Formats: sequence, C-alpha cells, structure tokens
Amino acid sequence: MSPEQLGRGLEELEEADLIAELSSETGKVYVFRHALFQDVAYDSLLDTPRRELHARIADALSQEGASLPPAPPAVVAQHFTEARLLRAAIHHWLRASHHAAERSDNVEAAGHLNQAIELAAALDDPGEAADLELELRARLVPPLLAAHGYASEHVARNTARATALFPVARSAEPKIVILRTDCNWAIVRAEYTRASGFAAEIARLAAHTKESGLTLDALLLSGLVALYQGRLEIARENLDDCLALYDASIHSKYSIRQGVDIASAAHAYLSRALWLLGDAHRAEQAAMEAVERAVQSRIPLAETQAQGMKMLLHLAAGDVPKVRTSANRTMELAQRRGQLYWVCLVSAVSAWLDSLSAATPEALLAVDRSLHAYRGTGSRLGLSWLLLLRADVEHRVHLPGRAQATLEEALDFVRESDERYYLPEIYRVHAKLLWHARGQRDRARAMLDRALDVATEQGAVAWRVKTAATCANLRLAEAGTAHALSSSYSLIAP
Repeated sequence: MSPEQLGRGLEELEEADLIAELSSETGKVYVFRHALFQDVAYDSLLDTPRRELHARIADALSQEGASLPPAPPAVVAQHFTEARLLRAAIHHWLRASHHAAERSDNVEAAGHLNQAIELAAALDDPGEAADLELELRARLVPPLLAAHGYASEHVARNTARATALFPVARSAEPKIVILRTDCNWAIVRAEYTRASGFAAEIARLAAHTKESGLTLDALLLSGLVALYQGRLEIARENLDDCLALYDASIHSKYSIRQGVDIASAAHAYLSRALWLLGDAHRAEQAAMEAVERAVQSRIPLAETQAQGMKMLLHLAAGDVPKVRTSANRTMELAQRRGQLYWVCLVSAVSAWLDSLSAATPEALLAVDRSLHAYRGTGSRLGLSWLLLLRADVEHRVHLPGRAQATLEEALDFVRESDERYYLPEIYRVHAKLLWHARGQRDRARAMLDRALDVATEQGAVAWRVKTAATCANLRLAEAGTAHALSSSYSLIAP
C-alpha cells in the first residue's frame, strides 16, 4: 500500500467516525473510537494475513534507530507471539520481564516469564524446548520469591515442574538454581532435614564438577541449616569457609545468576552464629560488612536481607533502638522492592516493638495478625522465636495462661522441626513465667537447668550468660533482696 493510498484510507475511516486522530510529538497517531470497532476489524482478518501484520508491526517496533518511538518490550513480545515467531517472542518476553524487575514489579516480571514458558513448550525440538523451559523457570525464581515469599506454592510448583525436566534437559546450570531454590524453600518451611539433603546434593555436584561456585552454595546453605538447628560451631565453620573461598572477580557473576549475594549473605548469617557463640564484637563487624557489601550489590534482595539479618541480630541481643532502626530500613527496602517475605517478617517484629510502648489488647491483636500474615506466606522459619515474642506481649497484657500456652506451642514446634537455635531462650523465658505461677517453682528450676544444658551443648555463650543472669535474679527475688517479676517488664530481658 502506497502512502497516498494509506492516507486516503485513513481519511475515509475518520469520515465514517470509526477512528480518531490524536496529537503526538512523533507524528500522526490514530485510534479506534470504540473497542468494539477494533475487535470487529481484528476478527475479520484471516489467520495468515493477521500473523503477517503482527510480524510486520513487531519487526518495525523492534528496529533500533527507527523513526517510531521505542515500544514497551511487552508490546513487541505480544506482536511476535501473535505472529507465532516463537523464538523472537520469547526473547522479547525476557526483555519485558527484565524491565519489570528493574521497576521491582515482580508480579509483572513473573507474568512475562510465564508467557515465555508457554511459548517454549511449543518449540518443535523437544530437547531445545526442555532446555529453554528449564532456563526460563530458573529465571522465574527471583520474581516469584520476591512477590510471593520463599515458601509459597508458586515457588513450589515452579521448582517441581523444573525438576521434572532434569532427565531430559541438557543444560546443567539452571538445575543448580532450582536445587538452591528447593533448599531455600525447605529452610523457610523449617524442613531442615530435607534442606540438608539438597545442600549435600549441591556439595556432591561441586565435588564432581570442581565448580567453586557450587562449593560456595553448599557451604552457605549448610551453614544456614546448621545455624537454625543450633549446631553453631559447624555453622560458623561453614560460613567462614564460604567467605575464605569467595573471590569477587570469579564468583560475582555466579552470585547474580543465583539471585543471592553470597558474600553478603554469608557475613549476615555468620553475624548471628558469632553472637550466639559469644563473640559480640566480631558479630557486629560481620553484620556491618554484610550491609556494606549489599549496598554495592546488583542483586535486589541483597540489602533487604542484610538489613533484616542485622535486625534479627539486634533483636537477639535485646538492643531495641537498633532493632527499630534496622526494622524501619528493612521495611522501606522490602516495600519498595515488593519483597513479601521480608514485609511480613518485619511487620511481626515491628508489632512487638510497638507493644513495648503500649502493651494493650490492640497491640497483641497486631502481633497476632502479623504472625498470621507471616504464616500465610508458607513460612515457618524462625517460628519458635516469633512465638516467643507473642508470649512476651501476652505476659505484658496480663494473660499469663496464654503466654505459657504459646511457649508450649514454641517447644512443640522445636520438637517437630528441630529448629533449636532459640531453644535455650524459650526454656529461660518459660522458666520466668513458671517461677511466678503458684506451685511451679520446681518446674521452673528444671526448665532453667535445661536452658543451661542446651546452651552448653550448643556452645551458645550468649544464651548461657542470659540464663545465668536470670537464675541469679530469681534467687535474689526469692531471698527478698530483689523485686519479683512484674507484668510490666518484658520477658526477653534477663
């Protein structure tokens, strides 16, 4: 069609009141006056001419340096999709996903990748289709984690389908992303035995391939599992070894590929192990190093994770002003980047912080709601200490019976999950409550003994010192030389 013919055709459509001209800095732009007109015109095209038109539009929009303004990648991808030019469409859906991720629109980023996954399944070569789908599902992991949480069903379904492709897919690298995701999913679900199995599988692959990046992953993940199980020296050793092996010039690209800043994460988790082992100075240094590395990282999760771990470090130490500062910063980052897990976790800590200035039934309700929202993401990691925070608020709202029931729930969870890193603290706090319940002092003493025994077994100097201080305070109170426990004070204090 010549420009003259096109011009006359547009004029006729305008005269028929079917289209309208809009002003634009880039030239004339026409739109249908009603969506129904557009639908009728589109549906009147036969399949072949329709695909050819989509192909011509997609080609024109994707030309660099063209006179047309840059089109959104999703628009170009949609035209290639309708033209059934599958490989070009997949390429542009990937571009669209990347652009959405840069805006922290994780739901949109995941949606674009799912479009690409559907097209990959339609490729003629089954081997190529399996390789490409596995690659795309590996790329789908970061936006799914951010948008829905580490332990969501969205993540589980994606990794299950990806794992089913392992026997037929020829590409090895995406399999590591999926194995790491499976391991993280198990950790956040507090399924530590299963997580250990995934970490061991990654370690076996590392030994077989001699790939140092895999070794880093195995050390980091094994360190995390050991930390949450209360095997603190093993956690420290694995995380120290991970940091000793890490070389930014070699491993930074691997970290980006995995969607986690390995060096920052190792420092962050190491800080918590060190504090529990009694090295508070080095713990603080590690937490600061984690944040400094994360700020320089290209990985969106890195700074949120580092600030969140710093918040949890200060929470264990009982430094409320620092907890509040880190919580505010973590929430700011998580909300801006659409990271649901961290929003829910920080909300729970913030609700507890708010209760310190106003221990009211409303404050307790806020804690309960935030805990419900956290569980709603599928997450159970750290549930033992979240229940400890709830028990503390229940105590200060004058509900000792509920507080004791919550601590029993925490102990049941520890027994079921093997999440033992907060176990001495749960025993200690439970003993404080029992001490002031009628006829429960013998049971309280037994609970304190257990706290000391477990802390000694773990090498958890911090918990041992805190428990010893509680023992001393309670003995002084019993002798009448110190005040008894008041419901206005936090159970978290010694």
